[in-house]
Amino acid sequence: MRNGTVMAETFLGRDMASNLKVHQFSKCLAGTTVHFHVLQLKDSFFLWVGTDPDMNHLALAMCDADGQRPVSSTLLGDFSNTTSQNLAVKLSTRTKKQVLISWNLNDTCLSKLAEEALKHEMDENPENF
Repeated sequence: MRNGTVMAETFLGRDMASNLKVHQFSKCLAGTTVHFHVLQLKDSFFLWVGTDPDMNHLALAMCDADGQRPVSSTLLGDFSNTTSQNLAVKLSTRTKKQVLISWNLNDTCLSKLAEEALKHEMDENPENF
């Protein structure tokens, strides 16, 4: 199985699988293992980041019709915690794609390290986003 493609073909059929790609990686940051899961679709991607199998936050961002200004919203979780939404805006602006993100890290230092690790992964493997 390469990045979940075989599994996607089993559940979705061959035509849909060509538009669906899974990429996962983990990093040990400040002594904590942080997991990153990316589900890449045709013109968008979903990113889950966390240490435990929780989904406490979900945010969406996409560029407007001109592709210049991102539009965003928090869909799930504490609306006063804007970490997921702010990162979704950054990623949407960078990739020009619709981005759904569930950022499940509450520690500010760990979040900054995880964001740096994500940026590095995107620089090294842009085809996965």
